[in-house]
Amino acid sequence: MMRRVLFLLTAAALVAGVGSAADLTDTERNDRYQTYFDFASLVRGGSVQPHWLTDGRFWYTTGEGTELQALLVDPVSGAQKPLIDAQRVREALAATASDLPVGAGLPFAVFTVDDSLQAVSFEVGEKRYSLNLDTYVLSESKTAVAPASAGESLPPENLPGPAGVVAVIRENNLWLQTVDGSNPVQVTDDGSDDQPWSLYGAIWSDDGSWLAFPRWDLGVAPSIPIVDWFDPGAPVSREPANQAGQPRIGSTLHLVHHSGGAVIQAQLQPTLAEPYWYPLGWVPGTGELLAMRINRIMTRQDLIAVDPGTGRARPIITEHSDTFIDGLAASFMIEHYYTPVGDGEHFIWLSERDGYHNLYLYRYDGAQIRQLTQADFPVVWVEGVDAEEGWVYFKARPDVHDPTSRQLCRVGLDGKGFKQLTENPGRRRIHLAPDFSCFVDNHSDLDRAPAAVLRRADGTFVCELARADISRLDDLGWQAPFRAVAKAADGKSDCFCAIYLPPGFDPELKYPVIEVIYAGPQWMIVPRRFVAGEYGDTALSLSQLGYVVVIIDSPGTADIGKAYQDAVYGRLGQIEIPDHVAALRDLARTRPWLDLDRVGVHGKSWGGYFTLRAMLMAPEFYKVGVCSAPVVDLATSADAPVVPYLRQPADNPEAYTAADCLPLAGRLAGDLLLTIGTSDRNTPFGHTMRMISAFIEAGKDVELVVLPGQHHWLQGASFERWQRAMRDFFREHLPPRVEG
Repeated sequence: MMRRVLFLLTAAALVAGVGSAADLTDTERNDRYQTYFDFASLVRGGSVQPHWLTDGRFWYTTGEGTELQALLVDPVSGAQKPLIDAQRVREALAATASDLPVGAGLPFAVFTVDDSLQAVSFEVGEKRYSLNLDTYVLSESKTAVAPASAGESLPPENLPGPAGVVAVIRENNLWLQTVDGSNPVQVTDDGSDDQPWSLYGAIWSDDGSWLAFPRWDLGVAPSIPIVDWFDPGAPVSREPANQAGQPRIGSTLHLVHHSGGAVIQAQLQPTLAEPYWYPLGWVPGTGELLAMRINRIMTRQDLIAVDPGTGRARPIITEHSDTFIDGLAASFMIEHYYTPVGDGEHFIWLSERDGYHNLYLYRYDGAQIRQLTQADFPVVWVEGVDAEEGWVYFKARPDVHDPTSRQLCRVGLDGKGFKQLTENPGRRRIHLAPDFSCFVDNHSDLDRAPAAVLRRADGTFVCELARADISRLDDLGWQAPFRAVAKAADGKSDCFCAIYLPPGFDPELKYPVIEVIYAGPQWMIVPRRFVAGEYGDTALSLSQLGYVVVIIDSPGTADIGKAYQDAVYGRLGQIEIPDHVAALRDLARTRPWLDLDRVGVHGKSWGGYFTLRAMLMAPEFYKVGVCSAPVVDLATSADAPVVPYLRQPADNPEAYTAADCLPLAGRLAGDLLLTIGTSDRNTPFGHTMRMISAFIEAGKDVELVVLPGQHHWLQGASFERWQRAMRDFFREHLPPRVEG
């Protein structure tokens, strides 16, 4: 965990929003830089997690620490009242709980409430209690509070089924047993380290009679060496990894009855070369297993149904693409492609076949009933289906002028009645009532603090439930970043940007610029949430040192439309940097305070790769770079982020050559720092070592920070070391001075 700068110790130094950045001392800038890396700790509340009751009402908690309260909401009127009287709880506990925490709120953070609202169970200290909510009579209880389900209480190698049978992996083999561990039955006996049976991705049928589970072939794929440098003997472990151009980790899909017996292999015809497969669920009525396959280059996607008794498969839907089906993003969308309607006969399929993700209604025999949405904007995913009333609720990006913003919409199962149900731009988390009568909308934007509102099913506003307290940010003199749109290198395509200004910003001055870059085609990174996460926190922190910081999503980015993402097809690593340079130049045309003679760049992972690309493809533009955990050579990188866009190296060698950073080492003209953890599995240590070697051979001096034992996401003191290294490198080589 990162070290948090104590608010009370730094607040006085950080209230420097008045005056220019030059008014701040280095210590004050450092404090601001450090503090904003933990931006989330400065924002209190603003979101609601509803707990729905059978009568349609819901309750939620609000407040922090000893100020915690639980509120009960009438969704019709929006009226709220305390669910639990905190003062009466404290009075009831006073005689028995010697270590009662001081405060005005509930003296416990974890509790369960029965659906009739008659009793609440909780723990204080070492004791468990049950409290009658009518009389506030307290009694000690032996029942654990918020007991975990069987699945949650078991380790990952266990998977409980609804019929009381638990699947267990022991020494790479599958066993079945009862919940209490009795009556074990060994199902397989040929598992090994190279070919283990696994429960990763396994699912039970709805009635618990069948288990679908994989077997992996790990031995065919190359592996990443991980050296334990803390052991004097430096032992090496090897982790199998899928790599472009090399044999892929294979898997086969199998089924077994809960009583044991023969293992049946699914006959996934027609045969695909090295497919990825994912079990999705079970066909209502027939009990067939639903599974999805995508081939390695992601040009074909199949939804299939498998007879558990015979293993025979039948196709339901097949999608084809001349380029790729969603690319790496497909692996994050698996659960969103297929949504059962709930009537036992139909399901909804998400497809980008007409240029944007749209929704299609199908029967389980593969017949398409109708296209539900025919929009010139992307549907994101289905939030819920009200089969009784005939509505599909889904997130989408309906504003063509603001395609990075998400809204909740609905459309009828008859394909009619499309309506946008929410208003505020940005991102949101939706909680639909089980009866679909209303929903809670937790929303925020880059420059708008989190808030939660209650709306009826048709989008009618009922009430605001919560709004974040950002007084800590106000006290720090925080200023919100803002969004902008710029043109790419073709002068036509839009690039979507976020701009972070330094404290005391003066538009009459000129500021050095740092771009926080990712640029991979997997997802967009320009924040549309107030608590923006890694990229936003990094950009905000760097801006506190006196820089204008910019984040850019350019053509090739996912989630905006097929044509927009296809811009990168066959040209990964070639078009992004020219587009980013063009976008920054376009921004500067109307913003003279962007000093494009002093531009730096920072990125991690794919952002590390594009930091190298920036420094090597546009050395006259990007003068200073901090490159963290980079990929350097796409032909030896993980395959899923590369192969869908470039095909295999043997099939497209020119594209891989053009995307390789190693031959470009001699083009380095600016100052460059590389950082890497020795145990990184996502972007292996060897990539950074090969890049360093290329720089040495080219006679180019760079700096390197090695973080022993660290993985892709740095922890503890190593994270702080990385923070200091980036701060000091930019400060030395791109001084954060302003110029008139």
